[in-house]
Amino acid sequence: MRGVEPGDNSRVRHPCATLMLLVMMTLTNNCGDPEFTRLIQACKRIKLGMHEEQVRETMGAPAFIESSERNQRQFKMLTYRAPAIAAGSPYVVIDPQTNMVVEVMCDDTHHLLAPGRTN
Repeated sequence: MRGVEPGDNSRVRHPCATLMLLVMMTLTNNCGDPEFTRLIQACKRIKLGMHEEQVRETMGAPAFIESSERNQRQFKMLTYRAPAIAAGSPYVVIDPQTNMVVEVMCDDTHHLLAPGRTN
């Protein structure tokens, strides 16, 4: 059996490197959940001005529906489930007066906000 020669690190693996690789693969693959990956892909197809019915056809039924008020106006927030490791849950905000999308948050890289609307 051959010993490891100086400079030959082909057999030496650092356990932290393997762990970091797994963590990075998980985070870049939408938490490693195929269903969540499909949800994020569907979310990224939502556009400002779409009707709530189109959102539901594209993304499915939301996990939660909440009412919120901003600048003395009511809004409806459709929130979808995300794995615990995800940075946040995808959501779509609907203006109930027009029944149209005014905000979309899919993930850290995709956030749409109607002009004049603030977080």
